[in-house]
Amino acid sequence: MNKPERLELLRAIDLIARSCNNGDHIDYWLTNGIADGSTDSDKELDFYTYDENFAEVMYAFLETMHLARENGGLYCDGMTNDPEIIDPEIVVESHTMSDTADFISHRFNKVT
Repeated sequence: MNKPERLELLRAIDLIARSCNNGDHIDYWLTNGIADGSTDSDKELDFYTYDENFAEVMYAFLETMHLARENGGLYCDGMTNDPEIIDPEIVVESHTMSDTADFISHRFNKVT
């Protein structure tokens, strides 16, 4: 993965991590993942593109997503993973990356 790809990925995971529906999980991300305001420019985000820092951010992201799955889920653009709101036809029981990507794609492209 080259530097521009890492920058793009870091911005994407920061957006997702900040969508946690629990303030403690967001605090964990800001402390252990990407600091607040660091995605404003490539120069500020550059620190996280170095191998060791990048690996630490990936670990913090996965831990943040684990915390979110256990308690609070994600909230984005007025949508949440609250079972009361999700259409049961699109809930994915398997937790592979492919299934998760399909679920996210289906969920956010759904016409309401």
